[in-house]
Amino acid sequence: MSERDALRHLFPANDAPSNLRSVLRSRGSGGGSGDGMEPRVAHLEAGVAHLERDVSELRTDMRDVRDRLTRLEEKVSHLPSKGFIVSVVLLALAVIAGMFAFQSQIEALAQRPAAVTTPAPATP
Repeated sequence: MSERDALRHLFPANDAPSNLRSVLRSRGSGGGSGDGMEPRVAHLEAGVAHLERDVSELRTDMRDVRDRLTRLEEKVSHLPSKGFIVSVVLLALAVIAGMFAFQSQIEALAQRPAAVTTPAPATP
């Protein structure tokens, strides 16, 4: 229901001025002797007290969030960057590709017997 429809419901076109005065008086919107003002003020003060408490809690929570965010930023700053990770992965892929390219030569080196050196005889 829109605001205009709500106003039309409250104030029919045939008696808008008189109906308006009665609605305002029944809702305590001025024009009276102040009867019933004290309980309404007490209710508003209680609501403000709750709001003050909630704002205080929010400030405390925000300080905690700010401290945690600072610690998190410090931890994240020590992590490796994307460029470093990409470089390491590309280097590893290049080494593996090189091993596949030179596989036959690496096998030949692995199967060749090691040169055995004999110590020279000692002279008396």
